[in-house]
Amino acid sequence: MKFGIRRGWRETFERANTLWFVEGRSARAVDLYRSAARQAPRELVVRFQLARALWAVGRGGEAEAELDVVEAGRNRLSELGRSMLDEFVAQLRNPRAPLAEPSEPLDADLLQEVRLPAEGWGALARAARSRRMPGVAAYASSRATGSTGESTRDLEAGREAAIRELSYLAAMLPDRNRNQNRNRDQGQGQGQGQGEGRPEPGPRRTTSGAPSEDSPQARPPSPPPEPGTRMACPLVVTAATSSVLPDQDTVLRITVTNTGSEPVLVNGRMLLNTPDAPPGFGELWLSVDGPPGYHNRSRFFVRASDPPPQSFVVLEPAGSISADYPLLTYESLHLPGRYRLGVVYRNATSLRARGLDACTGSVGSERVTLIRP
Repeated sequence: MKFGIRRGWRETFERANTLWFVEGRSARAVDLYRSAARQAPRELVVRFQLARALWAVGRGGEAEAELDVVEAGRNRLSELGRSMLDEFVAQLRNPRAPLAEPSEPLDADLLQEVRLPAEGWGALARAARSRRMPGVAAYASSRATGSTGESTRDLEAGREAAIRELSYLAAMLPDRNRNQNRNRDQGQGQGQGQGEGRPEPGPRRTTSGAPSEDSPQARPPSPPPEPGTRMACPLVVTAATSSVLPDQDTVLRITVTNTGSEPVLVNGRMLLNTPDAPPGFGELWLSVDGPPGYHNRSRFFVRASDPPPQSFVVLEPAGSISADYPLLTYESLHLPGRYRLGVVYRNATSLRARGLDACTGSVGSERVTLIRP
């Protein structure tokens, strides 16, 4: 997952995240988090995740020291990042109840030779989940069920928890962390309601956002597909945002994550367009259900063409790409009440690069809830 860290240390941090969130190899992950923090001491996301990992393995004093650094730079965090920081500070310093001590170390490397009854593994999985250790929780759940790879409810929940935690972690910083290549492809003028992609070979077409509610063309947005459908590759889409406040833009962060065990080639342009845009003229669209009588009043214009080859990137296992959008540019959300928002990622462009075929098809996110006071 791209966290905006200087390239020399990003790989270390991403490997640590894979060890922590996916594989459950806690000690190795902490060592790599420490290494990333030493080499990029001003990167607040690294320091924050190191603090969480230290707390989870019982090193509360060291976690406090890391949190002090993050708190000193809290103004550099996104709104979501500050909320996550406050939540963790409260959990660390004013816990509602002490965490139960696990019967075995919460580390998949140390659990290889352990033999426990199913209820013992279940207890370890619960202890790991309470410490935000989805990798260990998934490992313990697999031992509890005797799973050798088949889908179980606990394993699926662990996978979803890992994806969710990685997405939130990536959203802790403001949108300066957007992929630079993607910025150039999209032009990033869309925040003003009139974005233009970079001129590229091939046909161009201008598409516009939702018509006004007075337009005879106004219609409910197309619903997204169910999560995980119509996409050959193991990709999951997540959306992260905060509740809508009056007269305040809300940033929507859309993340596509490789949940498989092998690298995949994906279209990383992440251009947001309308559901009726032709194939290849956008990778993302929104579907919003609002209060009774809601019709989207926002209009936006996207000049797009087929994605260039340089838009395609390789995602390693647990790796992801993210894009930020000012939500109120694309959805007016003008009525008070409850909104349910879904995102679809799609790629219709076939391409082979670096020995991989690009993932084609579409996949929808779980819907998130927004409240307009």
